[in-house]
Order: sequence, then C-alpha cells, then structure tokens
Amino acid sequence: MYTTRFEDDGFAIVADVLDETACASISASLGQAISEGTGARSMLEMPWCRALAQTIRLHPLIGPALPERAVAVQCTYFEKSRDQNWLVPLHQDLSIPVREKIDHPALSGWSEKMARYLCSRLKRSCRNWWQ
Repeated sequence: MYTTRFEDDGFAIVADVLDETACASISASLGQAISEGTGARSMLEMPWCRALAQTIRLHPLIGPALPERAVAVQCTYFEKSRDQNWLVPLHQDLSIPVREKIDHPALSGWSEKMARYLCSRLKRSCRNWWQ
C-alpha cells in the first residue's frame, strides 16, 4: 500500500515511524543545531541526522518503497516564530543538492545556494539512474 502510494503520489504518510523517546532526542538535537539562527540546510552533516535518515530508510514500511540505492541528499530545517519570521508561502522545495553541475539534457534549472549546486528540474527519466 505505501509503496504504491509513494510511486503514484511521490509521498506516503506513515504513522508511528519514531517513538516518543526518539522524537524528544531529535527535538533536543534540533535545538542545539539552530541555537544561533533560524535553521539550516545542511542537517545531514550532523551524525544524529544521518542516523535518523538511516532509521527511516530501514523502516519496514518505508524501505521497500525506496529504490535500493536511494540515499538522503539533504535535510533542511527552519523554525519560524513570532520573533523570527519571513514571508514565504507554503511550498514544496523541488531542488536537490548535487556534487557538481553537469551538462545533461535531463537536468536543468541550476542554481547555487551556500556554495552548493542545486538542480530543480529532473526529467522523469532520471528516476531510474539510481535504481
């Protein structure tokens, strides 16, 4: 069921992936990670975040929906509050960070943020590259 939903919609909602203890630990880690700002795009550089990505990848309902060689490429977290707010409407970020910019007909929409290349337009045929 989750695999079909993920394939059809590009996402699936899976309840109870983490228990309360894991959620509390993540919350504490997030507090430390953003203590000097509103958030970060480079959370995967932190060991706890890489471990979280692996936990999610190995989950019995999530793992089967992912390509065998799929990896997390970015974990972004921003915390808005009454004191720290900026006007960005609800949206889905479709750009993915990549190691280098390459010239390929299936890739377009290149940009650069925080010294990283981002590609925002991957043609559907690219999905099979990592399978």
